[in-house]
Amino acid sequence: MDKALSSWKIPLYLLLFGVLTIIGVFWEDFGQQKYTAGQVAGTNTNLEVFVQPETGRKPILEAINNAQTEVLVEVYLLSDREVVDALVGAAERGVGVQVMMEQHPFGGGNVNRLTADRLRSTAVEFKWTNPTFALTHEKAIIVDGQTLFILNQNLTQSAFSKNREYNIIDYNPEDVSEARQMFLADWERKRYGPKAPNLIVSPENARGKLEALINSAQQSLDVEAEIIQDRDMIKSLGVKARGIGVRVILPDFGKVAANREEAEELKQAGVEVRTLRSPYVHAKLILVDQVRAYVGSVNLSDASLDQNRELGILVSQADIMEKLSRTFENDWQKAQEI
Repeated sequence: MDKALSSWKIPLYLLLFGVLTIIGVFWEDFGQQKYTAGQVAGTNTNLEVFVQPETGRKPILEAINNAQTEVLVEVYLLSDREVVDALVGAAERGVGVQVMMEQHPFGGGNVNRLTADRLRSTAVEFKWTNPTFALTHEKAIIVDGQTLFILNQNLTQSAFSKNREYNIIDYNPEDVSEARQMFLADWERKRYGPKAPNLIVSPENARGKLEALINSAQQSLDVEAEIIQDRDMIKSLGVKARGIGVRVILPDFGKVAANREEAEELKQAGVEVRTLRSPYVHAKLILVDQVRAYVGSVNLSDASLDQNRELGILVSQADIMEKLSRTFENDWQKAQEI
């Protein structure tokens, strides 16, 4: 009896072990690794920053118009006519232009579908983004394999003219190569494991790196964000507020009512919270001790951290930090206490 029982138990145990091993590898690969403060120091060279709505389209249009060989675009929303015209123009003069957009953007209406219809009639190569992810909320442009735009903003008219957006131009070869490889993996519907230490990538490492960044704060912690809903991030901000000054800017509750309960919770934990009516806060910015920061597409929500395709960067370059800190401070002075 025991021998007969063993004959079917052993294969079952082996199958169960294999399944658990696969799940464990998958879980580790997608954002569960813990990071130390030393691993979130940030890039300190070869970066530029531009802020919306003050800057407008110029940096993006110049990059596309001056492209020589390749323009890769992976974006949540693409509807701005000038940007679309520039992409089509680049393709018509022989530049390889590949564009991916989210097929089902939340609240985005049919703008991407209209853009897709136009792109399909041109020399631009177009695909919808990888459906493996809940959403592709990333906003990135890679030009000639040498320049990487890590965008907070979508490529829409309102992003250029009405929103608070923080955007980084990255010339570091390691970052550009990584983003390009990730784009091509998404294009081919393949998995990609990010390796560049200063890039923030969802769903693979965003949660771990942003938690480490927040926990590394020793003197000050400033956040400007469209959405704060993730329980772990809210808890981390509250814990830091016990020892240092923590400030948070959110959009006016009339525009994003979903933040109201979380804002009150943060306030009760000792966080200073204000809301800004204009420009609309589409930002995703974390400033730590005025010496390093996060900028990118990742919102502080569980979906953004764990389920979406997102891209951001950790920065510590002095002139970038000065610009980010100054803009935050100006917004803070205009914002209203809750």
